Amino acid sequence: MDHSKIASKISRKARVALRSASALDVMRLKRLRLPQTVISFFSMFEPSETAEVNGVRLYPVDELVGENTNYVPGANLSPKGYVVIATTEYGDAYCVDLNDEMHGHHPLVLMSHGVDWQDLSDCHRQCKTDPLTTI
Repeated sequence: MDHSKIASKISRKARVALRSASALDVMRLKRLRLPQTVISFFSMFEPSETAEVNGVRLYPVDELVGENTNYVPGANLSPKGYVVIATTEYGDAYCVDLNDEMHGHHPLVLMSHGVDWQDLSDCHRQCKTDPLTTI
């Protein structure tokens, strides 16, 4: 998949340089169990700093890993199969839903930061929006 057009738009609108991720950072993304599509994007177009476009924040790999391991909601969501790949300016998280697959692609969902993520037993009904797209 050619990500160059969307990468160019992100870079231009956010005024942030995009670069190739290091081999170590690509391995860190793989440990998060992200789909190859996401890994491919970051391997070629990692933001050099947080890139914000229309209230959506795309992070460098180091910060993205932190979003999934140290910060709420990602630290609570990631072990449950919802891996954060971006956030909103209000702290909601765009997540790849690794629990679901549609024709070889995983849904991208928006998870609210205002929900108690300690108990996700009823997440599909209460917490998850309809898929925004698949990746």
